[in-house]
Amino acid sequence: MAAHQRTSQRRSTQRKLIRHPDLCKQVVERIKEGWTPEQIGNRMIHEGAKLRVCQETIYRYIYSKEGMAQELRWYLPEHRAHAAPKSVCLQNLTVMSASCSARTIWHTAASLGIGTRI
Repeated sequence: MAAHQRTSQRRSTQRKLIRHPDLCKQVVERIKEGWTPEQIGNRMIHEGAKLRVCQETIYRYIYSKEGMAQELRWYLPEHRAHAAPKSVCLQNLTVMSASCSARTIWHTAASLGIGTRI
């Protein structure tokens, strides 16, 4: 157990985004601007940056305890897509109402988490 803790500590301190705070700041800013880790890594390659990171390193940082403390995962596209406004769902239900029974609409609304009244 002690060896595992030493290994974990050593690996966490040797990560590139931990060792280079300026690089980390640049990556975090771009994530918060809506860039994906793939876009960030490829842009660094395209610009010929001396210090650069790959997308996997960025993902590891996002899901590390440092990245979780900053809540960086909520800036990733897969989390933004789930935050669709419910008005879009209501518009879809309105279109469906012409061809579906009230019971079908009620079940669809319930499964989407929309109120039970129609």
